[in-house]
Amino acid sequence: MIELKEEAVFNAKAVLVCPRFTPSADPIRQEETAALCRTMGLDVIAVLDAPLKVPKAATYIGSGKVEQLAALADETGCAIAVFDCDLSPTMQLNLEQATGLCIIDRQEVIIQIFADRARTREARIQVDLARLKYSLPRLSRKWTSLSQTRGGVRGGKGAGEKQLELDRRYVESRIRSLQRELDKVKRQRSVQRGSRMGGDIPKIALVGYTNSGKSSLLNALCGSDVLAQDKLFATLDPVTRRLGLPDSSVALLTDTVGFVRDLPHQLIDSFRSTLEEAALADVLLLICDATHPDVLLCFETAIGVLEELGCKDRKTIVVINKMDALTPEREGRLGILEARASQITPVPVQKISVLTGFGLKALRNCISQVIRSPLSESEQGPCLQSL
Repeated sequence: MIELKEEAVFNAKAVLVCPRFTPSADPIRQEETAALCRTMGLDVIAVLDAPLKVPKAATYIGSGKVEQLAALADETGCAIAVFDCDLSPTMQLNLEQATGLCIIDRQEVIIQIFADRARTREARIQVDLARLKYSLPRLSRKWTSLSQTRGGVRGGKGAGEKQLELDRRYVESRIRSLQRELDKVKRQRSVQRGSRMGGDIPKIALVGYTNSGKSSLLNALCGSDVLAQDKLFATLDPVTRRLGLPDSSVALLTDTVGFVRDLPHQLIDSFRSTLEEAALADVLLLICDATHPDVLLCFETAIGVLEELGCKDRKTIVVINKMDALTPEREGRLGILEARASQITPVPVQKISVLTGFGLKALRNCISQVIRSPLSESEQGPCLQSL
């Protein structure tokens, strides 16, 4: 994934390899990874199911499955294989040598999507830093980047030892340079954040799984026109708007980058200054998508990332969005989610639909009361007493 020479992807068709350690496949995860691939611009035309007891040290999947992968790629005309797991640099190199395919894992897919979505200077620096950290131990790969996939005969010669050393020095130098730039941007953000934190205006952060409707909710509550798309990771940079509350007070509402299962640590580290908006907020609005086939897992993923960021003790309002599109077969899962949410926060779950406006007035009232309340039993308002 290093920036050496731009060349177009010569084949966007891909095989999705799904290793699993359970008796049956996980169709929800498989569809999510396929959606990530589509967001990246890949056309997944074949899926290889790979049941395992333990990962193989050399290729993650067994030699038989490696042969099946190569045969399936030849049959379908694919030059790319996406593994729905995290591969070590050695595994990627061995798989590429054995199959002649461009082998990428889930981490690389997510990082590439972030790279495609980055628009501001800060986001580009953060993504470039994550890409280079990911690429550094993988310079010996035949395929250095999906965006620079070379055409030609499979199994062609890779870079020589001298070139690898030059590439390594270049990458290490670039990482240091980007880190200095990012540190400078962090200081600037700290100054900007300090001017906001210095006042008495409450700070609220929108957090949650990617594509759950955070940006749309920001627009609905604040009357803003922030970009809101039905895409994964449409928002990478935090956006803050003033939110008027029913008691005539004002709060600052900040949209943040969405979470996803197995979010690469390179991205968490690189985007930490951005994610700190959640860590420094007075109140978190944790947005869940009622229509997601595994909304509880999305909730747990968000909770896990928030705990890693040190947000465990923040006042939290769990908001279930897209209630207008909820199907009867998924309605029962919301009860499980509400029970789980009650273990995280005493505030009742707020059910809304940004599209129709359902529940937005009640959400405003709840936000206002949670801001005023220390969440002790003696000071709970009607929103909290409804428990």
